[in-house]
Amino acid sequence: MVGEADSFLHNAALLDRRSGFASPNPSADGEGGQALVEMIISLTILMLVLMGITSAITFGLAAVSETSLNGQSVHLAQEGIERARVQRDQNWSGIVDNCCSSDGSVIAGTAFSRTIQVSDTSPDEKQIKIDVSWTSRGIARTTTLVTVLTRWSN
Repeated sequence: MVGEADSFLHNAALLDRRSGFASPNPSADGEGGQALVEMIISLTILMLVLMGITSAITFGLAAVSETSLNGQSVHLAQEGIERARVQRDQNWSGIVDNCCSSDGSVIAGTAFSRTIQVSDTSPDEKQIKIDVSWTSRGIARTTTLVTVLTRWSN
């Protein structure tokens, strides 16, 4: 009778392995630690994927912020050129370095500073160079626009 019970349990354990069902006694079939190893590997892979997603989101947000600051600097440089054009229309000889803003002045309400450099290219032409500077994540950045204004009226 004892032999039949042992044979029955042995056959049941074989059926469990073949059918894919978990054995009631995992250490009996030699796979006791495998589930733990699989869980650790799965959690490690999940953690790496989540770290990658987090890094991508962080990089994307930094890029959006940098693009926004760059766009603002271009707008402020264009505004400087427009101010020089207004000065040209009012007084040609009044277009001098920093005619439209003080030297390296911080633009009110922003973290940007703008300088305007004027050089005579001919008696009727002046080159206007606008530099807009700011610091982003500890790095000094500058946007530069250059144009030539022509005297079109006396």
